Amino acid sequence: MHPDTHFPGYLPDGSSIDIGNREGADEFIKKGGFLRFANHSIPKILDPLRKKDKPSHDDLEKLCNAYEIIGQFTGRCSPAVFQDYISRSELEKFFDHVNLSFKAISRLRGWKDRGSLQGENDQALFECALLSMFSHTSAVICALEMNVIRNLANLVSSLGERVPSRKESVRVCVIIANTISTLSSPEIDRSWPIDKALKRLEEEGALAQYIRCSVVCGDDLRVMNGLPSIYKHILASTALIKKYFVKGTPTGDVVEKILEEDARSNPDSKVICYLRDISKIAKTFSSDAILNTTTRNNMCRNCGKCEGEGEKFGNCSRCISAHYCSKKCQKDDWKKHKQVCKTTSKRQAKNEQADNQIINVFFQENLVPIMEKLISERKKLNVTSIADLNLEFDFVRTPTTFKVKETKLYFEGNKHNLPLWYDTDEERMNATTVHVKSFYENMTPNHLMIIAQITEKSVSCCKIQPMAPDKKVILLSDDSLNVLEKVIEKADVQLLRKYYGDQMARPMVINLAQRHPKIAQVMTKMANIENKNNCSNLSRRHGLDCYSNEEEVLSQIAAMRSTLSPGESITPELLTKMMGKLQLQRGLLSGFDVRERATQLLQDFVAGGGREKQAREMLPTMGIHKHLDNEKVIEHLVSFQTMADEE
Repeated sequence: MHPDTHFPGYLPDGSSIDIGNREGADEFIKKGGFLRFANHSIPKILDPLRKKDKPSHDDLEKLCNAYEIIGQFTGRCSPAVFQDYISRSELEKFFDHVNLSFKAISRLRGWKDRGSLQGENDQALFECALLSMFSHTSAVICALEMNVIRNLANLVSSLGERVPSRKESVRVCVIIANTISTLSSPEIDRSWPIDKALKRLEEEGALAQYIRCSVVCGDDLRVMNGLPSIYKHILASTALIKKYFVKGTPTGDVVEKILEEDARSNPDSKVICYLRDISKIAKTFSSDAILNTTTRNNMCRNCGKCEGEGEKFGNCSRCISAHYCSKKCQKDDWKKHKQVCKTTSKRQAKNEQADNQIINVFFQENLVPIMEKLISERKKLNVTSIADLNLEFDFVRTPTTFKVKETKLYFEGNKHNLPLWYDTDEERMNATTVHVKSFYENMTPNHLMIIAQITEKSVSCCKIQPMAPDKKVILLSDDSLNVLEKVIEKADVQLLRKYYGDQMARPMVINLAQRHPKIAQVMTKMANIENKNNCSNLSRRHGLDCYSNEEEVLSQIAAMRSTLSPGESITPELLTKMMGKLQLQRGLLSGFDVRERATQLLQDFVAGGGREKQAREMLPTMGIHKHLDNEKVIEHLVSFQTMADEE
């Protein structure tokens, strides 16, 4: 709200009225002041000025004065008077003019070169007219429908990789923030949920531009006052992040680019901290799931039965989140469920699903460390089953942390071991406690309870039964923990393969090897044996076994392969090194220009449609073949590709 000042506004009959206070501004609107501006000033004076290549000083002064008048009476009038007395047609005429102004600004050298508004009239348009106008709902809705917000976003994006100057970035941020707060204000009739307002701005391209501009606003109070509210709303809506902030979406890519570039220069700024938290949540939705984790969304709340293929469990029509395998189970569970059953909106249901996905992905990516922690805590707390334990995730912290706790602590005895965030909100604590107790009463040795703080205002509690992709093996149970404990004690990875199968055990073994030296040694020995067998097969396959120095060839290939990481190809540098070594030792490649020849063969093969990886694997063997001419080597490479395709 502007401070009261004396500011004359002229009515259609030529008389003036002081619009420097609410009473005067309301009277000005009621007596047709804006009507005079919309029907007379804009079409007859302002638009022609915009179309002039070089407006005169008097012309620009008229523009500036008109914007200041709009800023005065729209900034001071009461929302009800604005809503009742300013018609849609008058607003449309004004926003037609605004769209025309944006196009004119985008062509100005000051904007193109520096992203700044040079003329006082353009500054007044942003600073006075638009900032005040966007505090009224009818004006904001009209502006959205007439693409004013989209055109503002396009004006910012017209600068390409650059952003507007700090002053203009502040103005853009305040206009967009006013739009969000106006649409979602509880004081207006039919206010939009904040998710809907943010979604609409994202569709207009304005959310991405708001984020870009907010990074350069520094500590400007006008931006900082509204910024926490907007970013916290985004963080509180995991469904919104899932849809609009993952990698590959316009807004998601903007966030990642900012974190790559701007985070280095100002890592502790509020905006960067918010964006880092948003990105962390968004990445959980981009991750490739390695497991198929069954959560409460497809598990009977009463008996714990999991939804199988072709089955479709029913759910509580009131809260949506409780699922049942039969009507009997639903009836049996009602006494307990009614204590926590609340009406759930579609928006809340989407957020719950998004929360579950965040929990699942983090669980999947940290399966082995979680299992090890469960093993140690099971011993420490002297409990017999994981049914007595729960996982506690904190996604608000960076990096995300997890702990293992005894579930009874949440509803029995003192709570000194519980997370700090659990006790800060009494209502949330009580609601979560009821959920925890309800789940605990139906736990089995094949289930695990998870309590997670997703955002500062969101706590999720669920019961899961992690399954392998084929749904034939339960990944986490008392039995699986016993197997893993033996694997770690005896460094016997074969036990893990027998229990889970090769496909599921492979990533788990790699993870264990990184954490336990004994297992790493076992894996190295196994890899050396496998490398030797592979090299021997490769040698026989391509006629190298006819050479008297076959053992040396094999040892050289094995030595080179042992330096590679899993899945890494032999590079031209490694190839050159090995071929050169053999040349020096045996003279097998005398007269052969190793580096240039190998590089040329590789390029020719790839250019002819061959696969680079196969060529790199094949050239070491072909390089010491008795036929060193180009055509013969290519012939062998092609035959190798054919055999690979057949396999």
